[in-house]
Amino acid sequence: MKALIVLAISLTVFGISLLTFVPGFSMSGTWVYLSNANLIVNVILSITLFVSFIVFDWKKVDGAGSIRSTIAKGNGACAFVALMLITIIIPVVTILFESLTHYCASSFIDLVPTPFHFIVLILGPVLNLFCAGLLFQKVDIEPKTVNFLNGMALGISILFAIASLPMYFLMPIALLSGMAWMAYSALFAFIGTLRLFSLLTVFYPILKGHGKLRIAGLLTGLALVVLAQVPIWLTNAFACAATKNPENKSAVQMIKLFGDRQYLLRKCYISGNLNSMNEIALPPIDRDGARVIFKKVTGKEYNSVPKPAAVEQFESRLQD
Repeated sequence: MKALIVLAISLTVFGISLLTFVPGFSMSGTWVYLSNANLIVNVILSITLFVSFIVFDWKKVDGAGSIRSTIAKGNGACAFVALMLITIIIPVVTILFESLTHYCASSFIDLVPTPFHFIVLILGPVLNLFCAGLLFQKVDIEPKTVNFLNGMALGISILFAIASLPMYFLMPIALLSGMAWMAYSALFAFIGTLRLFSLLTVFYPILKGHGKLRIAGLLTGLALVVLAQVPIWLTNAFACAATKNPENKSAVQMIKLFGDRQYLLRKCYISGNLNSMNEIALPPIDRDGARVIFKKVTGKEYNSVPKPAAVEQFESRLQD
C-alpha cells in the first residue's frame, strides 16, 4: 500500500509537469501558483526517490521473504517506486512523447526517427516489465533466459544513454522542471536495469553465475540498435552517390529497396545534419539534390507529402 501511495503521488506530480506541453495551455492565473507548488514538490520528490534508489540495499533487509515485505521496510517503498519509474514507466512515457512530438529531434537527439527505432526502444522497458513481474510470483524460472533478457535491456539502453550525453550537460534544469526524469531516462534506465537484476538475485539466487548469457544479451541489444540505424546509413551513402552522379540508377534503386524515405524527406528541408545520434559523422546531403532523389525514389514532389515532425520542430525553433 505504501508503494502504491508513493507511485500515485509521483505520477500525479510528473503528470502535472507535462501539462506545460499541452497545446493552448497557459500558465496564467491560478496555474502559476500550481506550477510553483508543483515545482517544489517535484524537487523534493525527485531527491527522495533518487536518494532512496541509490542508498537502499535490497540484500540487507532482514526477514524479507517477499517483495511486498521488502518494500514495506524503511524507505523500501520509495526505492522500489523509483526503480519501477526509471526502468518501465518513465522510459515508456519518454518514448511515446518523443515519437509523437519529436521535441528533442532538432536540438539534441532524434530518439525515434523510424518505426524500427520505436520498436527497439520500447523493447527495453517491456523486457524490464517482464523481469519485474517475476518479483511478484515465485515461479520456476530459466536463469539463462532471464540473464539474456536483462542483458538485452542493458544493451538497448546503454547506446541511447551515451547518445544522450549532450542533454545531461545542457539540461540540468530538467531535474527541477516538468521533464524531471525524462531528460535522463536513458541513463537512469541503464542504471535501473542493473539494479533490477540485483533485486531479482535476492529472490532468485539461481540467476547468479550466468554472466556469459548476460553479455550475449547485451551484444544482442547493441546489435538491434545498430540495425535500426542501417536504413539511415544506407540512404545517406546512396543519396550522396546519386547526388554526385545523377545517372547512378542503382543508387536510387538501393534507396527504394533498403532506404529510409522519411530521412530522405527530412534532407529535402534541412541543409546539413541535425545534432542527433542518427547523423553523427554522416556526410551532409545537398538539399536540392535530395529533392531530386526523393522524386526519383517515390515519384512524388517532396512538398506533396506531410512534412516530418522533426522538420516542423526545427523550423519552429528557428522562428523563435
